[in-house]
Amino acid sequence: MTVVDQITLFILSYFVTIFIVVFVFKIPFYIVEGTGILNEYYYDNFTYAIILDLLLCMIYFSFGIFIIKQFNNDNIIINTIIIALSSFLLTTTIYYIISNTPKTNNIFNRWIHTTGLKSAIFDAIYLSVLYLIYIYLQNIIVN
Repeated sequence: MTVVDQITLFILSYFVTIFIVVFVFKIPFYIVEGTGILNEYYYDNFTYAIILDLLLCMIYFSFGIFIIKQFNNDNIIINTIIIALSSFLLTTTIYYIISNTPKTNNIFNRWIHTTGLKSAIFDAIYLSVLYLIYIYLQNIIVN
């Protein structure tokens, strides 16, 4: 699979995931309980949020895939756990860095200050779903 194929598949997986997780099942609203910041991020600033979220998910996803390749593992359950744990650790690290800075008007800063470590739980779930959709689409489209 070429890099262009991988990126295209990731973007398709991302949009399916955000539609299902955020807009259909509204999972972040159950986990982080910060409805004001969630509404602002996903609804009021939809275009900005989609672009930012896509880039952040691509970074998180790439990091998780890098770790998976280091283990050279084909087990989807173990790989999903790797994606979840790597996402959780990245968000937790970002949380501890940002939570020790003053709260600003930046949406990302306010997101971390408002949602706390619950955002790490959401990211682990979100990226796991994205990974599973990516693998599913890869199997039906590419293979």
